[in-house]
Amino acid sequence: MAALLIAIALFDVKFHRIPNIAVALVVALDLLIGSSPANFSLLPILLPTSMLAWRYLNIGGGDIKLLGAILIFLIPSESLYEYIFNVLICTTILAVIYIIRSGTLKIAIPLAPAISGGYLLSILS
Repeated sequence: MAALLIAIALFDVKFHRIPNIAVALVVALDLLIGSSPANFSLLPILLPTSMLAWRYLNIGGGDIKLLGAILIFLIPSESLYEYIFNVLICTTILAVIYIIRSGTLKIAIPLAPAISGGYLLSILS
């Protein structure tokens, strides 16, 4: 799973998009491995929050789908807060790097590295 998420992150950095097939592979691989039960109870909160993030925060659809796939299929319920904290830390670091490199606040930041990095930090700790 780690290799797939790293590949998705690198693809997002290079092309600023996350293919639907990549998100489907994350879900299919988790279902095949069966490492954690699905958290379908998150859907009532995740769906409206995702729509608001896409509409008002300009977060890409691929980023939202990847985040949803990880939250529902990969992260166990007891690790949810740790994962969200790790994603916020990774996103902050990524944003600072991109702002310093570009010298402006008006940039498109690929979020797959932060989303994937949060997962990798969660499973390593």
